[in-house]
Amino acid sequence: MDYVRWLGEISKFTVVMAVLGFVARSLWSRVLSRDLEAYKAKLLAEHSQEIEHLKADIRAAAFESETRFVRLHDKRVKIIAELYKLLARTAVAFESWMAPLSFGTETMEEKARSATDAANAFFAFFDENQIYLDVALCDLILRLRDAFRRAWADFGAGFNTPKGRQWVEVWQKFQSEIPPLRTEIEGRVRVMLGVIRSKTE
Repeated sequence: MDYVRWLGEISKFTVVMAVLGFVARSLWSRVLSRDLEAYKAKLLAEHSQEIEHLKADIRAAAFESETRFVRLHDKRVKIIAELYKLLARTAVAFESWMAPLSFGTETMEEKARSATDAANAFFAFFDENQIYLDVALCDLILRLRDAFRRAWADFGAGFNTPKGRQWVEVWQKFQSEIPPLRTEIEGRVRVMLGVIRSKTE
């Protein structure tokens, strides 16, 4: 009988322990579940906050980059405008000096000096600001510099004006070199400014 009682006690103890184990496990699961949910919520909040910080940093960097681009573009536009103005003055001064039929009250020496001064101003400005221009435009302007120098030298450098047929030949050479280069430069500038699209696009 003691065995039966002893088995009964063991059975009761086993049942009580099983119930207590189940209850403890359920409580522990709930505690862990709550902790897990709280941890998930905390991570989600931190994640959202971090994303907002990153978005703000990206917006600030984009604004800074855009501002820098706009300032650079504005500076380039001003440089290109001044460069083109100096180019136009140089072309007009050379044409006035070299044209076989030119009018005006200036002497040939004065016209030569005006053309030389205009070319010097144009190329000095170019040399000081070519860093803002693309390589293709710089190459065109360097070719133009060579063409103006040849024209200046061929026309006697302001000292010995050619006569008759030689004058006409120098003028025709000038007309065959300078205006086409100027047209190429104008096209390149329009591409740079976005007025027209590049043929390669």
